[in-house]
Amino acid sequence: MLIQGCNMTAKTAARLPLLPPAFSAGRRIMMRLACSGRLLSRRLPPPAGAGNPVAAPQKPQRPQKPAKTGKHRPKQRQPAALPFPPAQPGGRRRWALAFILGLLAALALPPFYLVPLCFISFPLLVLLLDSIAPGAAPALYSGRHWRAAAAIGWFFGFGYFTAGLWWLANAMTVDIGQFGWAIPLAPFGLPAFLAGYYALAAALALIFWRRGLARIISLSLSFALAEYLRGVLFTGFPWNALGYTAMPGPVFMQIDAVIGLDAVTALAVFTYSLPALAFRASPFNTGSSARWGCCLCLLLIAADAGFGGWRLARADKQAQTAEVRILRLRLVQPAIPQAEKQSPHVRERNFTRLLALSRAAPKDGGKRPDLIIWPETSMPYLPDYNPAALARISRSLQPGQMLLAGAVRVEERQAVKPAAGGRSKAGQKDTEAAEEAPPRYRFYNSMLLIDSAGYITAYADKKHLVPFGEYLPLPGLARFLRLQALAAAAAGPYSAAGQRRLITLPGGAVTILPLICYEAIFPRESRAEGAKQADIIINTTNDAWFGNTPGPRQHLAQVRLRAVEQQKPLIRVANSGISAYIDAYGRLRAALPLNASDFLDIDVPLPLKANP
Repeated sequence: MLIQGCNMTAKTAARLPLLPPAFSAGRRIMMRLACSGRLLSRRLPPPAGAGNPVAAPQKPQRPQKPAKTGKHRPKQRQPAALPFPPAQPGGRRRWALAFILGLLAALALPPFYLVPLCFISFPLLVLLLDSIAPGAAPALYSGRHWRAAAAIGWFFGFGYFTAGLWWLANAMTVDIGQFGWAIPLAPFGLPAFLAGYYALAAALALIFWRRGLARIISLSLSFALAEYLRGVLFTGFPWNALGYTAMPGPVFMQIDAVIGLDAVTALAVFTYSLPALAFRASPFNTGSSARWGCCLCLLLIAADAGFGGWRLARADKQAQTAEVRILRLRLVQPAIPQAEKQSPHVRERNFTRLLALSRAAPKDGGKRPDLIIWPETSMPYLPDYNPAALARISRSLQPGQMLLAGAVRVEERQAVKPAAGGRSKAGQKDTEAAEEAPPRYRFYNSMLLIDSAGYITAYADKKHLVPFGEYLPLPGLARFLRLQALAAAAAGPYSAAGQRRLITLPGGAVTILPLICYEAIFPRESRAEGAKQADIIINTTNDAWFGNTPGPRQHLAQVRLRAVEQQKPLIRVANSGISAYIDAYGRLRAALPLNASDFLDIDVPLPLKANP
């Protein structure tokens, strides 16, 4: 008001007529007041009505209630903070965390079976990828985002495979003088290579990285694709596929018979990752995703367990009324140390141990076995060119008994070899002197069926060989790189079989699907042509290379899934263990402990054939 009055006074003073000198002083005072009012108006806000909210009349506000204190104080939800800043992609902290998450996931494998840790490692892996994703549109991603996702996947895989495959180094210590240089390659070199598949999975998942459930589906499908490629590229190495972590027991194995291992891997990663939806700090989660994400996770677990329990209960009910024939088997586990297995000084002693375990009387006082099974390459002689060894086997078998022996079969390249069904020569007493190998030959890792008369009536060769163990890929390149030790070890490599063979016992009553060593970790090998005609699967192996480590236990866990997939009983005979009888639903019916030198007699029920 004062300012408006000053402005009005200045205008009034300007319109005043000339006055006598007595009034001149008053006119000058009024002009000075007007000038001072204009200067003041420049320093203060505009008057009310000219956009001044301070001077504008305010509505009366309701008095606020005093804040409650104590237990009645209202709780204000504070947003959670990510354990890692969602800033620039990459970073050593993310790599270290991804490596630790891979270590945790590996603890779900045998012999630990800490499956709940996967519900920690995979949700945090999702959040790690959330932290490097700039938005919901792939167009916003740059090369550094793809590289950051691949790095997170690689370190996750490196931790997973390092913790799951470290025991491979034990195989190099058997002959440390020749293979000691390769010890670091087993626990670190191979995991570093295999981790590349998980790097590919993480980078591919970023293509469909969207808010909510879409990114969980993308991650699970990407990991399933990576595991499929790991099982087929470079002859394949599907050891410890992520799907195995979700099948710790027979109840959870039954889903594998319906959808297969690759689909189980996708379903496992999807279920493990669902708890990530409950982490509200992630910009990729919606408000309602937390509740239904956890509910879906619990529902999938319950459905898997319910289906497995129902299938096992139905199997037990059907077994009570099924008409079967009994095949009595003997599993021979000699537990010969790997350092002594091929030593020429002790192979006679090893052969004697095998024969003694084969002709021992049954522990239960029952009938003698119909078929005796020896482990992979357990026979220390070449039976094709050692008639004396076959003669000793013949004397150890009862009439009508059969021996399925793991042995090295020799095939001449040009010369004529003895007939596969030829009988060993009589009168040969010196086993060592009887063995003569031809100059040009092929080696095969085989199962030989030998009858009580000394005939080799059937055989099956290994088709899927172990790279760097049974043959050397690109031997010329190895010699060019001056890997003399590796090249020398592969101077006499095994040859792969041209086709998968089945072994049929005399009379055609029982047909065997033979899987030698790590052939049993490949689902497609058990689905080979003609495999449906088999009545039983027999897997012979030699895990003595790996000692008392998680290796033999992981091998057994993977072999059990082949029985579930083919719905056939599986017999596993290992040199040092674990030899076991597994029924058609993956249940362990009988087993010998690791490193125990013993035999196991079992009765295997087989369905009657319609046309024997």
